[in-house]
Amino acid sequence: KLVYIIGMAVFSVCILVMFAVGHRYEVAFSLGIMVFVGVGLGFCYAMPWAMMPDTIEHHYAETGRRNEGAFYGIWTFIIKIGQAIALAITGLVLWFTGYVANAAQSPTALFGMRFLLGPAAVVFYLLAIAVLWVYPIDEQRYRQIMERVALRRGST
Repeated sequence: KLVYIIGMAVFSVCILVMFAVGHRYEVAFSLGIMVFVGVGLGFCYAMPWAMMPDTIEHHYAETGRRNEGAFYGIWTFIIKIGQAIALAITGLVLWFTGYVANAAQSPTALFGMRFLLGPAAVVFYLLAIAVLWVYPIDEQRYRQIMERVALRRGST
């Protein structure tokens, strides 16, 4: 949980730096920032896959039912819905800011692209951090869950 939050925070800070000043410097600056973006983003991709089994074990400890397929299916469905919404928002912002495909872009369209890749993304990462902050499974809670799982397995 904490590593996931740190990863999202690193990613958010980096993309805000890119939004604020990335367009003013040479490509080497952007590539340097992208190294740190990659570190933050790497944690953002890896951590949910590490947390999902903990959630599944918690469910098993509470109910005695193994529902891995349902958890992963619902998770995948929600990810797809989120991607669809993100693409719709992206299209609307690009349309609203005057983006024209295969053409030189206006300053407004360039700002719209930078906005999507900076502050707009950070808003969602901050919301995710807030959700993770209250996520109830930490190391101590995980140990308790696994003790309950072991007791449940011993009784079957």
